[in-house]
Amino acid sequence: ANEKGAHYILPDGCIDFLFQGNELQVVGTMSRAISVQFDGRSRYLGVRFRPGGAVPFLRVPASDLTDRVECAGSILGADARWLCERLSDEENSKVRIATLERYLSARVEKGVSSVDRRISWAVESIGRDPSLQVSCVANQLRLSRQHLRRLFLEQTGLSPKAFSRVARLTKFVEAQRADESLVNAAFAAGYSDQAHMNHEFRELVGTTPGAFIRNITHS
Repeated sequence: ANEKGAHYILPDGCIDFLFQGNELQVVGTMSRAISVQFDGRSRYLGVRFRPGGAVPFLRVPASDLTDRVECAGSILGADARWLCERLSDEENSKVRIATLERYLSARVEKGVSSVDRRISWAVESIGRDPSLQVSCVANQLRLSRQHLRRLFLEQTGLSPKAFSRVARLTKFVEAQRADESLVNAAFAAGYSDQAHMNHEFRELVGTTPGAFIRNITHS
């Protein structure tokens, strides 16, 4: 991170592998935003997986990592130590990235568990339309709501309802970055009204949409 100061890191439904210093960590799915202070000197290397995409590389359900940061060794297995050593020994960023890519490709070739296509479809559907009813998604997949919830927790670390809220927040931020007004961004994200938006913002970000926008505008 090259920008000094406090920055919001927003929930996005993703799991990250993060290498900083000499340590490789697995950053679980976030259910709420956090504020991080950057010193302007730290350098990070990471992989951000699409929602549900990290599961083939993990030894635990995604729900075990929600809102947690864990040492990679206990989550990825013994070869995580090899990966960490290789990344620590190399200073060239391009070589580090290539090392990470080789590691991930080798894991896939070993035949580790695959991403659940039902969850991939559900994640994509909700991402396009966060107002989509969970019952509709379950019916499309011919699953009960309880079964869908269990699969979502295992694969993404969030329930379908929580994932929908994160998807709305993501769409709102994307609309804001496209210079949409607060009202237009709220409409694009699928909030039913201002009270709905304010409530979810306070739950996920800890502030109001207006305060959030002012913060990122002046940061």
